[in-house]
Amino acid sequence: MEMLDIIVVEDSKPMQTIIRSILAALNIGRIRMFDQADEALQSMLSEPPNLIITDYRMSPMNGYQLLRSIRNRNMAPLCYVPVIFITAHGTRTVVEKAYRGGAHTVLVKPISPKVLQNRLDWITRDARPFGTDETGHCVVRGVENLLNDHKERFTAISQAREYHTLMTRQVTEMQEQVDKIFDEVVIQPHDPDLPQDGATPKRLGGFARVRGSAAGTGGTGVSGIRRRAS
Repeated sequence: MEMLDIIVVEDSKPMQTIIRSILAALNIGRIRMFDQADEALQSMLSEPPNLIITDYRMSPMNGYQLLRSIRNRNMAPLCYVPVIFITAHGTRTVVEKAYRGGAHTVLVKPISPKVLQNRLDWITRDARPFGTDETGHCVVRGVENLLNDHKERFTAISQAREYHTLMTRQVTEMQEQVDKIFDEVVIQPHDPDLPQDGATPKRLGGFARVRGSAAGTGGTGVSGIRRRAS
């Protein structure tokens, strides 16, 4: 960490203060702060850093334009410098665009000191080689294929989730219809065999009728059998 020369490109003064304090606490050897990407690019050309931390949304040159400028293979050795993107809009579109453009990692604001430290430790040990994309820009080799595979899985999962949601809604609607039919057909408020205002039922169930007949005299119940046997 003490040997690192880091350039930070951030147009927000409060965020500059936060990033500088985090890097200073990590004993970074040199910290260069810039408000605009074009000014930072001029400094990089004359003295390339070991690492670049840049905001995504800036003007007139934004972070992605800065990334693509330094990733041009004609910008060697600057084209091989690791880049960390920081953004307050960590959407899937922004993250994919940053990685496909050649960024090493993306951090979402507000930045956690622990997360930034872990990313710096990881980048200093990152041994992934660079390759060249179809536009002649340097990108981390293998990232494009990984993003494509992940996008296919994400699409499949999204389609499965949509299908599950549709089926759940249909099942819920069908169950509501079944419950409605049950309420209208099975539960009949004017059935004479059902209790009315707390009264007992007029007709007993099958098991109750058997027990009632068995208990009477001369029946076929247990008491009747005993009398005939005697």
